[in-house]
Amino acid sequence: MNKPKLYLSEGYHMKFDTVASMLQLVNGSSLPTHSKEWVTSNMGVSSRMVKCIANYCSATGLLQPKLYKPTLFGELVSEYDPFVGDSGTLWLMHYIASSSSELIIWNRLFNTILHEMPNCHGSNELYHYFDDLHESFTAATLKTNVPSELNSLLNAYCEQQFSKLGIISKTSDGIQSYKNQPMSPMIFYALILYFKENNYEGASTIDVSFLTNEQNSPGRVTLYSSLNVRRMIEELHKKKMIQLESRADLDQIRFVHNHTFLDAVKLYYRGTHD
Repeated sequence: MNKPKLYLSEGYHMKFDTVASMLQLVNGSSLPTHSKEWVTSNMGVSSRMVKCIANYCSATGLLQPKLYKPTLFGELVSEYDPFVGDSGTLWLMHYIASSSSELIIWNRLFNTILHEMPNCHGSNELYHYFDDLHESFTAATLKTNVPSELNSLLNAYCEQQFSKLGIISKTSDGIQSYKNQPMSPMIFYALILYFKENNYEGASTIDVSFLTNEQNSPGRVTLYSSLNVRRMIEELHKKKMIQLESRADLDQIRFVHNHTFLDAVKLYYRGTHD
């Protein structure tokens, strides 16, 4: 694994209109690659903001890191959801970022912190979850960057487009998290395939418990209970996208198609099986 990334925001919040603008710009260009200077000139914003938005786009799977070039997923989003506001797109972006162990703030927030502290009075109560990083970062870096990154993420989920997912909110009592928010079964299918490709490549079956409890699993990162994961799987079984097999104490899913993550995303956008 590469060194954990502690600082994505460059001091800016994740403005989704700017994310959409950058994605449309680079996807619509005929140039094979793009420099930061070219993107900065064409977007009319500061170089620092361009770097920040590119960081967010890379983290959420839309752009190839440091290349200012869309991924295949980014090309699909640009084609089917150019304003980056569809709830399915947002769930996919959320999962790609939150399941990445390199994105240490994002990853710990959804794998650990919100499971152990679903409610808190303020982000300062969460800082101790990063105390172990003193071996990799200086105390000054942690003191500055952990609060900054946490606040940027909370802004993205409470006040920007990620608020549509309904998994975090700010209230007069502090920060609240919410489990089992609505999601298309086809999006959950895409998350399962992404998890499989990154953790169980080539597997023909996966235990249902792995999809619920494992680090970076779809259920854990989306704050889905084991019951809700089971409901999603049963829905996908009815749609003949997977086969649910139950034997004694073992529940597992069997992949009955050769679909990839990108195939599932296309099925969702094209309205197939949903």
